[in-house]
Amino acid sequence: MNTIMTGSDFPMTLTLKNADGTAIDIDNLNTLQILVYQKKEQVIQSWDLNAGVTVVDANAGEVSIILDRSNTAGLAEKPMYMEVIYGVVNSDAEDGELLVSSAPKLIANVVNSAAND
Repeated sequence: MNTIMTGSDFPMTLTLKNADGTAIDIDNLNTLQILVYQKKEQVIQSWDLNAGVTVVDANAGEVSIILDRSNTAGLAEKPMYMEVIYGVVNSDAEDGELLVSSAPKLIANVVNSAAND
């Protein structure tokens, strides 16, 4: 299990996959949003294709993001979760886009950095 120290940056490289485990080709997405939170109703940081997401390998669905130290300062010592929402072209959808949301995934436990000095 990963550990996030409060007040520290936390870089992550992710491979985005659809429900059957196949990598999602980033070039085929209309939208991409990545959220991290401890409580779903209180997003700590979010990223999208235009802000903060670096595409490492589009065909393999690989991206990188950095959870900023300013957003980890003062966090409770609790688990941190991630959710990915992406949109693909779908002519059957009302607005031509089908949004898919992943189930929340446990990514790390937050640890107070002052307690480890």
